Amino acid sequence: MVKLGTVRFKARCERHPGFDPNDGPGGIRGGCKRCMLLLEIHDSHARLVELIRKAKNEAGPALVKRAAVGSNGADERQTTLF
Repeated sequence: MVKLGTVRFKARCERHPGFDPNDGPGGIRGGCKRCMLLLEIHDSHARLVELIRKAKNEAGPALVKRAAVGSNGADERQTTLF
């Protein structure tokens, strides 16, 4: 199992505050390194989300663990500790 936390990331280029990574590399002016990094982060995130969805669809529904129940219908977990 892989656990991924939620990361909130807000960043803008100081020189190009209007740059939107959804515009792709054509929206980068003058080969700005920070805009290129923001585009790389955006593309990596999109790829990660795609892979997670693909893995989720291929894995099928998650298995649900059920409590151990005996043949007489009684719960066989360690109730003697109470």
